Amino acid sequence: FRGHLGWAMVEGDGRHYTCFYRTHTPADADSSGEWHSSHALVDIPTTIRVMEDAVDRRLRHRNTSHNSEEWIEIERQEIDRFVLNLEIVISRHEFNPAFKDMIEIHRYNPDSPDSQLEWLHDILAHA
Repeated sequence: FRGHLGWAMVEGDGRHYTCFYRTHTPADADSSGEWHSSHALVDIPTTIRVMEDAVDRRLRHRNTSHNSEEWIEIERQEIDRFVLNLEIVISRHEFNPAFKDMIEIHRYNPDSPDSQLEWLHDILAHA
């Protein structure tokens, strides 16, 4: 994402978290009819990076292609579990009840990216 998104540091729970940010123009204008830039934090959780090990452990045969049906299905299940846990953490946020309303989880599918992630698709397509 370097060169496409900026770096951001967010403080929380007494520590700093690094992530990316993007500036964009929302799809709709405000009540005055004006368009304003908006900022969004973008985070690719580091736990996703280690998911490959979890998938490998669940495969019936070693050295299975990442494009195989078995790999793709197990990977989907692991991501489903991750998203479920993330949603639980977000919904239980004790210090700021509005927190859950400020967070959106989007899943990227390169074969059919949703309109919310077209910007990401464009970055990855040109990488």
